[in-house]
Amino acid sequence: MVVGEYLRHVMEKGKAVVTSSRQLKLYSNSSSKDGSNWIYIMDFDHPAKFETLAMEKEKKEEIIDDLIRYLLHGPPGTGKSTMIAAIANLLSYDIYDLELSAVLSNANLKRLVNKIPCNSILVIEDIDCSSKITNQRERNNQGEEKKEKILETVTLSGLLNCIDGLFSANDGGRLMVFTTNHVEAIDSALLRRGRMDKHIEMPFCGFEAFKVLAKNYLGIEEHELFGRIEGLLKESSVTPADVAENLIARRGEGKDCGEECLKKLIEVLEKSIQ
Repeated sequence: MVVGEYLRHVMEKGKAVVTSSRQLKLYSNSSSKDGSNWIYIMDFDHPAKFETLAMEKEKKEEIIDDLIRYLLHGPPGTGKSTMIAAIANLLSYDIYDLELSAVLSNANLKRLVNKIPCNSILVIEDIDCSSKITNQRERNNQGEEKKEKILETVTLSGLLNCIDGLFSANDGGRLMVFTTNHVEAIDSALLRRGRMDKHIEMPFCGFEAFKVLAKNYLGIEEHELFGRIEGLLKESSVTPADVAENLIARRGEGKDCGEECLKKLIEVLEKSIQ
């Protein structure tokens, strides 16, 4: 019995080592002839990790605890794509980036989704930009001629059926992440619980997110200027990407470069709320 437990432990450790050292890959359908085939794009080497994500610790833990189907929503620059990269790195999962505009029919969409293997993340970014999905119900009320035309492309019901089919038979080895800048533009049928289990808002940069960025870029965890920055962040609407841009220390600035970056950020924040 002890030997059996030891062997299971060794096998689990071995599997973990292989998984962690596996080169992740990015696939997309956008380059295929009719959008119905996955094409290898590149090795995926994004450095993002949950430890370095600019967001509150509690929200990170909430996401890690329930990784299946996510809708990430928020303004551009709030870290939606970086979040996807962090999830992929955490699980050692390949990414399948689905470009809906390249898919010509529901049949092609179903074929694509069925080809996604386990240990993968299906990603549909900026789904609010797809008029096929956001305006589907309006189109269906415009007469028979319009309905005929819809059958030649991807419909909302076609996407919903693919999602439901993929995860009804899911063994826990596939994830799905949608992103949007405008959650209010997406059909409610796509957003309901059971299809999108978690709706995660990626907000403008708050103080906790700023502290993560200051540590990542400047190696600073405490500073007398933090109080001023905290107050300004409460009044401003800047993204983590905007903040990070102003925390990048220039080479040759010396040991005081961190403080100079913080002062530069304060100037930017003050201008943003004027």
